Amino acid sequence: MEILKKSKLFEDFTEVEIRDFIGKNRGKIYYLGKDEAVFQAGDEPKSLFVLMAGSVQVEKLEKSGKRHIINRFYEAGTVFGEVYLYLKNHTYDYSCIVHEKAKILEIPRQGMEGMSKASCRIQNNMLKILANKAFYLNQKLLLHSSITLRQKIARYLLQIADERKYFKIPMTREEWADYIGTTRPSLSRELMEMQEEGFLEIEREDVKINRGKLEGLI
Repeated sequence: MEILKKSKLFEDFTEVEIRDFIGKNRGKIYYLGKDEAVFQAGDEPKSLFVLMAGSVQVEKLEKSGKRHIINRFYEAGTVFGEVYLYLKNHTYDYSCIVHEKAKILEIPRQGMEGMSKASCRIQNNMLKILANKAFYLNQKLLLHSSITLRQKIARYLLQIADERKYFKIPMTREEWADYIGTTRPSLSRELMEMQEEGFLEIEREDVKINRGKLEGLI
């Protein structure tokens, strides 16, 4: 319950209130292994999900086999699948696949639409979650609207760095390439050139950035 108490979905809820809400709304907790699907593109949205452990990845797989990583969630308490829950008669455009063995809380749609006092509080919390999701999507749009690969790399690093100078890249090189819409060789080549020019220092997943120089690119 400590994880759920920290989730934005249950902000200002007590442990007793969380248990009561999950029980009354038939929420269930289950485990999925790596590469198992939480939901698939084309499925009908019926539930809201809260990540309790592990990580999941929202992705789009083209017929050619090319994969586009839309987002990855690895912070316990993260809510996902919420946008499509509020779209009537609309199936998922993306799939959500387990990246690392995951523990997930699933809450049926009815719990989000009820008129009880707890459901109304949940809906208020959902407004904040949806606002944060809109901001994230805006940042993703800015990244993909960048003209050059170097600009995309700069935006991505500045977005995940927050105020930090040293941090770890939360993706493999191949996943990072899929996320920003390029190939792994192109990404590796550009990173090598940027490192030689003093924009960053990178070793495997560890990176140190020169914030001033990166900001100068965008």
